[in-house]
Amino acid sequence: MKKAKSMIMLLVSVCILALVFAAVRPYWNKYWLTKDLEAVAVYGTKKSIEEIKKKLDRVMKEQGHGFVGNDFYIQKDKHRNVTIGIEYYDEISLFSLIIKELEMEVETKAYYREEWL
Repeated sequence: MKKAKSMIMLLVSVCILALVFAAVRPYWNKYWLTKDLEAVAVYGTKKSIEEIKKKLDRVMKEQGHGFVGNDFYIQKDKHRNVTIGIEYYDEISLFSLIIKELEMEVETKAYYREEWL
C-alpha cells in the first residue's frame, strides 16, 4: 500500500512539473524572440528594409524560431528609427492535449544613434 501511494505521488509530481514547463515555454520563447528582434532592430538602423528582412531570415533560422522575414512588420522612419514586430499564436499543451491557445505579440524599437556608426 505504501509503494502504491509513493508511485501515485511521484506520478502526480511529474505531471505538475510537466504542466509548469508547458505553461512557461511560450513565454520563454517570446522572451528570446524579443531579444533577437532587438538585435536586428539595432542592426536595421544602419541598413535598408530589405537587408533587415534578410538578417531576420538568418537569425530566425539560426535560433530555430520558425518565422521568416516576411512574417514581421518592419517600419523605418526618416530619422532611421526601426520598429519590428510580429503577432503569432502559441499554445500551452501537455502530452499533445492543447490546454490553452495564446495570442502573442512582440514589438521592439531601436532608435538611431550616431555613436553606433
